[in-house]
Amino acid sequence: MSDPAPNLVNDELPPRGRLIAVDVGGKRVGLALCDADRLVVSPLETLYRKNAEFDWQFFKRVVTVEEPVGFVVGLPIHMSGQESVQSQKCRAYGAWLRERTGLPVAFYDERCTSSAADSILWEAGLSRDKRKARQDQVAAMLFLQSYLDVQRLKLAPVVESEPESP
Repeated sequence: MSDPAPNLVNDELPPRGRLIAVDVGGKRVGLALCDADRLVVSPLETLYRKNAEFDWQFFKRVVTVEEPVGFVVGLPIHMSGQESVQSQKCRAYGAWLRERTGLPVAFYDERCTSSAADSILWEAGLSRDKRKARQDQVAAMLFLQSYLDVQRLKLAPVVESEPESP
C-alpha cells in the first residue's frame, strides 16, 4: 500500500451498455446506474449489508432487472494518492462481484464523493436520516459520472490548433 494508487480506470468494460456504480461501505452499499448510451446517471438503491449471501441475492436481483454490462467500484483513496485499507476491501468486493456475476469490474477513485453527496443532500433540505439513507447512492452517482466523463475524454479526438499569426 505504499505505492501511489495505480491508474484506476481500466479498459475491461465494454464501450456501450449500462454500468452500475458500487460505493462499498461496511454497513451499506450504494448503487447508481447509467443508461446504455452512458449519458444519464441516476441513483439506484442502497443495500443494507447483512452477510455475503444476502449481498449476493441483492446483486442477483439487480443484475437481472437492470441488465448491466459491468460494474464500476469506488476506491477510497487517501488525498496523498495512496490506497487505504478500505480500498483493499473494495477491491476484494469488486473481485467477489466479478466472480459471482461474471461481469467485468473497473475500479475508480471515489475521493471526496461521500462529503460532496452529503453537501448536495443537505442543500436539498433533507433531514439527517434521509441524507444518510441516500448518501451512498449519490456518492456512487458522482463517481460514475466522473468515470464516464474521463472515458469520453479518452475517446474524444485531439484537435491541435495552429498558432495564430501576429
